[in-house]
Amino acid sequence: MTEAIIAGLFGIAIAFITALLTTLGTIGVTILALWPKLKADLQKEYKNRANEYKWDIYINFVKLIGEIIYSEKDVSLSDMARIHEVTGTLLLIGSDEVVNTYQELRNFMTRLENRDPVSDEDLKMIQEKISLVVNAMRQDLGYEFEIDYEGMLRKALPIAELTVKVVASMA
Repeated sequence: MTEAIIAGLFGIAIAFITALLTTLGTIGVTILALWPKLKADLQKEYKNRANEYKWDIYINFVKLIGEIIYSEKDVSLSDMARIHEVTGTLLLIGSDEVVNTYQELRNFMTRLENRDPVSDEDLKMIQEKISLVVNAMRQDLGYEFEIDYEGMLRKALPIAELTVKVVASMA
């Protein structure tokens, strides 16, 4: 009788282990089958969140440039702090193209820093470089249509409004 009980318990243990291994195997195969979709969904969610953050950063950049250009006063220390904050964030979150075009803008403005007065040709080049940054931002956010600087900036940032303040504030 003891042998029958042991054999019965052994049979139950074998059945339990078999069921457990089958269940774990099924879960494993299901996870492996679903993993590519789960990974793709996670990447899509990450990209959406990153784009929301980029959107905010890029909007802040455009607003800051507009505020500086249209400001009637000299660039303040708080403006300079905002420029540095935007620069750091752009370098961190922006695509390679955004970073490269922004760096080209900064380099150009640095070269103009000691030039007085800044020529109309230089101001036009500033407009063009700003539009390159904005278009790189648009492309980074998934937009395909590029806006030319004459269409975008002539209307929004007339050449007469671009002053030496821009050069001094961005350098």
